[in-house]
Amino acid sequence: MVFGKYSVLLLLSLLVFLRAWCNPEFETGKKLYTQHCAECHGENGEGVEDEFSKPLVGDWPLGKLTDYVSKTMPDYDPELVTGKEAEAVSKFVFESFYKKPELFRKESRVQLARLTNRQFKQSIADLFSQFEGQPVLNKPVQGLRGQYFNAEGMNKRKKMHAERIDSKIDFNFGGKAAIEGMNPKKFSVYWEGSILPRETGWYEFFVKSPNGFELNVNRSVGPPTIDEKVTAGTLREEKAKLFLMGGRPYPFRLNYFKFDDPNASI
Repeated sequence: MVFGKYSVLLLLSLLVFLRAWCNPEFETGKKLYTQHCAECHGENGEGVEDEFSKPLVGDWPLGKLTDYVSKTMPDYDPELVTGKEAEAVSKFVFESFYKKPELFRKESRVQLARLTNRQFKQSIADLFSQFEGQPVLNKPVQGLRGQYFNAEGMNKRKKMHAERIDSKIDFNFGGKAAIEGMNPKKFSVYWEGSILPRETGWYEFFVKSPNGFELNVNRSVGPPTIDEKVTAGTLREEKAKLFLMGGRPYPFRLNYFKFDDPNASI
């Protein structure tokens, strides 16, 4: 197999040599291109930064390309390459790379391969956000809106006792009620709002409590993100990992229940 590979390479090299040897016009065109064109278009038509950065490819027929070169190239002296010389350099360009855009796609693939996983996910997230649009938060307030209920039974709200904005969820009620005047043995709290990630990536959510709780992040239907409504009264920590887009608000809801447990915290 190795012998076959090198045989093909040798054959291709021989064909290139024979084309130049058997067709002096091709070699003349190559020399003219190197002398008058490569400075702006690159040695192989790849383009030159700050000159003509795009690859020298197109869909014109050879005749039209020759006419264009004869009348306008090189741009610093359009009368320098005309007639037979314009035909030679145009034929060299046409046969070497003008009709071969695939020759210049390699660098794009390399650049894509060099993206880190995080950069790739960010790019995809940005792409989808252009189609879906960006949700808008109306009159944003720091914190979550909490509704405090006296409970009738396990996980059942009876009557809302109070409503307020809680800047963070980190409470140790002990054996007392969440708010003065509530039933200290049976109560629940419903927090809702939105979270706004600064960057696209993975985010981990932790909930720690001896009581019942249910967390929903970006879910209006289906199973909760974390479901721990049934409890034995023992302290435990549950977590969930989600991939979120930076700058996009996500609905956030946390239900918390205490029903005859000796202590209350979340």
